[in-house]
Amino acid sequence: MIGAGRSPDTRLVYVDGLRALAILAVIGFHADVPFMPGGFVGVDIFFVISGFVITRQIAISAIAGHFSFTEFFARRALRILPPLLLVTALTVLLARFFPLLPAEITELHRSAAATAAIISNYFFSFKFGYFAKHSEIQPLLHTWSLGVEEQYYLIAPAFLVGLVALAKKRDLDALRVLIAACVIAIVVSFAVAWFWPVSLHRLGFYAMWTRIWQFSLGALVGLASLRGLAWPGLARQLATLIGLAAIAVAVIVPGLGNFPTSGAIAATIGTALLLAAGLGQSPALVTRIFSLRALVAIGLVSYSWYLWHWPVLVFARANHLMQIGLPARILAALAALGLAVITYFWLERATRQLRHHNELPRYASRIVAAGLAGSAGLAIVALLSVGGPPRHPISTASLEVNAISYCRGERIGQPPGDINACFVGGGTTPNVIVWGDSHAWMFYRIADAVAKSGDRTAAVFALPGCPPTPSLTVPFTKTCAGQNDTVSRWLSEHPAIDGAILTARWALYNGMPTPSGKEGIVSTLVRRSGPAGASYLELLREGLDRQIAELQARGIKRILIVGPLPELRQSAVDCLARAGLSGSPLERCGTQKVEFQARVSEINRVLTAVARDHAAVRLIDPASLVCNESDCLPADGPDILYIDDNHLSRIGADRFRERFANDLMWVFKGP
Repeated sequence: MIGAGRSPDTRLVYVDGLRALAILAVIGFHADVPFMPGGFVGVDIFFVISGFVITRQIAISAIAGHFSFTEFFARRALRILPPLLLVTALTVLLARFFPLLPAEITELHRSAAATAAIISNYFFSFKFGYFAKHSEIQPLLHTWSLGVEEQYYLIAPAFLVGLVALAKKRDLDALRVLIAACVIAIVVSFAVAWFWPVSLHRLGFYAMWTRIWQFSLGALVGLASLRGLAWPGLARQLATLIGLAAIAVAVIVPGLGNFPTSGAIAATIGTALLLAAGLGQSPALVTRIFSLRALVAIGLVSYSWYLWHWPVLVFARANHLMQIGLPARILAALAALGLAVITYFWLERATRQLRHHNELPRYASRIVAAGLAGSAGLAIVALLSVGGPPRHPISTASLEVNAISYCRGERIGQPPGDINACFVGGGTTPNVIVWGDSHAWMFYRIADAVAKSGDRTAAVFALPGCPPTPSLTVPFTKTCAGQNDTVSRWLSEHPAIDGAILTARWALYNGMPTPSGKEGIVSTLVRRSGPAGASYLELLREGLDRQIAELQARGIKRILIVGPLPELRQSAVDCLARAGLSGSPLERCGTQKVEFQARVSEINRVLTAVARDHAAVRLIDPASLVCNESDCLPADGPDILYIDDNHLSRIGADRFRERFANDLMWVFKGP
């Protein structure tokens, strides 16, 4: 450290120990190790460390007047590209030996091209949320963070060198200018991330510009160290304890919501404190802890371990229908560590020697050209090897027309506004309304068959993400309240309606994670007027009571409420196809009945109470359609009952109609 008794080129060993902390947090999160639900903040730790190390190196050379862009990019290419391109290529090749579906193989090839082109973060931002269940089958998802780092490496040198040149031209203190620029970058980037639109939350998580504040905070510590600034001993020990506590809390108690979460903020600040606490002439607690040989060794192989761990975990999960126990996950992580050690000794050490070789300046341009050529070559090969239209190795005959659709049947009237509505049956005037969220789509076929049997007509209104309760709305669906109001007005204009079916994915709106882990669509119902703070169950009960009262006031005499349909951990079609490839038992594609009952027990109590308190209401339980004594299954022999993780297929809808024929006929025809 300049001004503090260290050479600028002295390797700060404790930084490798901090890298070990970061990679262990990430591995723990991806392996679903208990008590590490926030381990993904390890990536935030890496970003701060990168900002600290890289900015410090650039500043030292730029201020001394001998910074070379070519040499910088040559060193970065040698550090990053050989392991990255190797793991990417081998992942694509090895994927063929594991039960990945054709569509997943296609996505893998495309993501490999994006990885080679250092834009995988933006590729995934338009495809999958980082925490979405479907992301668990993307073997290169983890490379998004490398895309962020590499993009930072592209802009940081020009920015820093330009500021140094400007400062020298105006006879200013270059280091002070850089420090001021870092402070501004922290404020601006954090503000951009904080006020980023919720509707673009995935891009906000993956984008480089919403992460600049993390790199810049690390850079600020590195630049301050070049001023010779170091805390006294007691302050360093206190900073170490606070930093460790902040990271521990972030790992154990993850912050919820869109980026930047409280966990990301805590981990970022905690890492900066640990980096700052290690700067000084005398040993400190942080240097004693993170200079331990075991942690330094893990830190040295952390890059290769990071590259290998996720593909290995994905392949292990795919081989067991995405369901493997903790011992198997830990074993997979250790196998990835073994591959990382081999990669380190065989490849990383060799490229490290080249990075520090005296002849590097002479060959720098050739190294950069070789890196670009290797990346472009891998990207082109990956794209050219993308196959044709994917086909599942199992029959999908049960998923034919109208399994779940926007209900494009014969219309006998104009739908209200932009609502997806259709009219089915054999009559000319609507007599029954089917009203719900996307689960109402499943009733296109059901309502059509039942209505035709009695020369009746049903109007099906499917409002995705909107439960059929006009007095309630859902925050993530801005038009939900307006759509429900439109349906209510439509009802007032059609007095012939005398029956109603209310259906929804009732457990979706309770603010809890779904079995499939889908992010971005889980939210709680809120009251459109009146005091806030009521629970979901209270709002659901109040909303249904008010809805039933309004329907009865309009002359609707028979109301059928459809209870919760069991939700699956993953798409039934994908899981069953993977089971066919791997030879795994089909039962593993279902969900345990006890888990389903625990998720919906309180909701069922509310629905049962509503049906009990209103004579015109009946409640049916569709769980009996797909559940046996122990499991809720997506298929019955060769028949697939679900089209995804929570909607019935055509055959599933037919089975529903047969099972609940009496209740359906009651709604359409009366007693």
